[in-house]
Amino acid sequence: SGGNASFAPWINAMPQAFETFTKDEIDCLPFYARYAAEYQEAKFASFCNAAAVMKDEDCIFDPANSDHVALLKWAFNAVNSRFWKTNPSENAKIIKQTSELVPLGDMFNHRDPPNVQMIPEDSDY
Repeated sequence: SGGNASFAPWINAMPQAFETFTKDEIDCLPFYARYAAEYQEAKFASFCNAAAVMKDEDCIFDPANSDHVALLKWAFNAVNSRFWKTNPSENAKIIKQTSELVPLGDMFNHRDPPNVQMIPEDSDY
């Protein structure tokens, strides 16, 4: 747990802050970009509403506390920018696309210069 958790290196490698648009900046965006930004804001509002109704002693969200909102915004952006959509296999019992966090895969995907190279096992790939 804490700094010794198996995902600690992944968490520690994540950005400390994410860029966000102000309302004025959103208003200046072209239609589809504005729609995407407003959709993200609506998703964040739903995320906050869900956090506010949680009844967990260890995780109490106070929407009036700006530190709580900032931390929740970071968590929302971290997850929202790093999940992968996966399709079920042909033989799956539940045929539904899912969203998953793939920490190791995420670390492959966010580094310049890249820290991973795909090497096919044979020339057919």
